Amino acid sequence: MIHSFRYDSLAGVGRLRDALVEAKLGFQREHFLPGPIIKQIEGEAMLGDRAAARDDLALAQRFWPHHPWFEGVTLQFEFALGDPVKALKLLDAREAKNREDRLPFRRAFLQWRIAPSATTKAEAIRQVEASPRGGGSVDRVQVLTMLGQIDAAYRLAANVPTSSFPESSWFAVALAPFRADPRFITFAARMGLAR
Repeated sequence: MIHSFRYDSLAGVGRLRDALVEAKLGFQREHFLPGPIIKQIEGEAMLGDRAAARDDLALAQRFWPHHPWFEGVTLQFEFALGDPVKALKLLDAREAKNREDRLPFRRAFLQWRIAPSATTKAEAIRQVEASPRGGGSVDRVQVLTMLGQIDAAYRLAANVPTSSFPESSWFAVALAPFRADPRFITFAARMGLAR
């Protein structure tokens, strides 16, 4: 349990490698619980270690095949780093269970990942911009960043309350171009991550 808290604290300030060490220690000590391996998978994915994250997802699904936590973690991984076709299938299943969870920009983004073109990119951007405020805020910033729309990502991030963003989200590998922009320092200060 203490390793989970340490993981969250370290990841929240961008110390992802140190956070992953804590996640691995937590899983070694509490391998009988699903929570610690979820932290480990998140840490690996945030660092961009696709192979390790995929291996640990497979391990977790062997031990806890029907645990609902892994459904969300798997979707997050496949959405940004993994197989977009698999992510689309997972998204379909999730939306079938919960109609409130429908955010068309996610589907449009995955269509762009499956068949990248100017048309699918324009549609993904249009869907992000048409999404209701607050719905999937971090995902929308991530999608705009991955589409190379850094200015639009900053415009969106500027209008979302800071309380709706988990701090560790900003340090994921998918948001590296967002962080590389000089505006990130001002944004980090607004988030309480810098002075």
